[in-house]
Amino acid sequence: MSGTSERFDPVVWGLFQSLSTWDGMPTPGAVAALREKIRLNSDERIAFFNKHLADLKKDLPAWTSKFVPDDIAFGLGFINEVKLTRAIRDMAALADHRGGEAAVEDRIRSEGFKLSILTLFKAMLEASISQDAFNDALHDLMNAIEPKVFGIGSREVPISMRHDPERQYRVVEVGVDRPLRGNPEQVFAQRVLCRTNIDGRPCICQVDEKEPTEITLKVLSKVLRPKPGEHPLDIVDRVRVRFIFETLADVKRMIQTLPPIIHKLGAQCSESEGNLLPKPGKDTSGTLQRMDAENERSSPLYRAEKLIVTWEGIPIEFQLTTMEHFFSARYAVDESHHAIYKFKGSIPLLKAIYPFRIYRTDFDDPEFQEIQKRAMRETAKIQMKARRQR
Repeated sequence: MSGTSERFDPVVWGLFQSLSTWDGMPTPGAVAALREKIRLNSDERIAFFNKHLADLKKDLPAWTSKFVPDDIAFGLGFINEVKLTRAIRDMAALADHRGGEAAVEDRIRSEGFKLSILTLFKAMLEASISQDAFNDALHDLMNAIEPKVFGIGSREVPISMRHDPERQYRVVEVGVDRPLRGNPEQVFAQRVLCRTNIDGRPCICQVDEKEPTEITLKVLSKVLRPKPGEHPLDIVDRVRVRFIFETLADVKRMIQTLPPIIHKLGAQCSESEGNLLPKPGKDTSGTLQRMDAENERSSPLYRAEKLIVTWEGIPIEFQLTTMEHFFSARYAVDESHHAIYKFKGSIPLLKAIYPFRIYRTDFDDPEFQEIQKRAMRETAKIQMKARRQR
């Protein structure tokens, strides 16, 4: 997100950062700064903020419900005064609300301030460099490289996979266009849309585009867990491409093929980083090596390689892995499961968005975290059973 941090409004950025250390109650100075920042905007700009406020009021509860049980999510829902407020000016005014029972007033002020700050940040982030610019860059780059790495069109391919119940149902064998034999409770097949690379090998190609609320929460997550030398506004995975191959050899060939193609197109491409392939001077065979060494949420069981392509100044993440690791992240019931990975990353965000002083929910409680992980594992097991019955 080159240059975004230099262009971003310092008042909004400061207020947004304050959410990382607040106890749930805004200070009078922060509320005054918020209301003055909103007052200075034109009616057209206010309408832009109001749209983002409406989106955020829908997106935030939906995001929360992914990580907490229904009974807790119900208690985290917006209070009625907040639910019924549609204009950013009125929402900011709630941060100054007075006159009722103390606990209720605290919640009104807390939610009014929180939603106003998140709305301003989300809107200004989108205005600074819109998601459309990232999506357009991804579209243009893929149009340029696809003819050079893939054949024409896609086809549905039957993919069989063998799961090992002794290893938390991880995928231990994959058959592409060939059925696997064995215990029907451990072998499953599904049809998957694949491309064919220049060597005639099948490849699952996925493109991901983050939504504005997801990006806002990603930035807040980086504010909560800063990394040396990295600005929280610099997000390299607002758009992402995944290439998923049958074998490790296929991944190696693509990593050798892709950078020269990228460079000939006038774009930049980073060195490959990850834990799937051996690296000179690094041990990637041990179980403690993560794909992103600095990401404590990442499970070392999930193995992949990552390249960052910079196309017309916009970073695009390329992730390459094998079908074994990709399908394990979808169906295994261990720490590599994607839902558990996302849950581990949600804890600091839940604490900042729903501070204990206001909501009386301890997201750091090991019992709460283990119950949620166990529920996600049970969901994965139910999915496994459903696949057996097809």
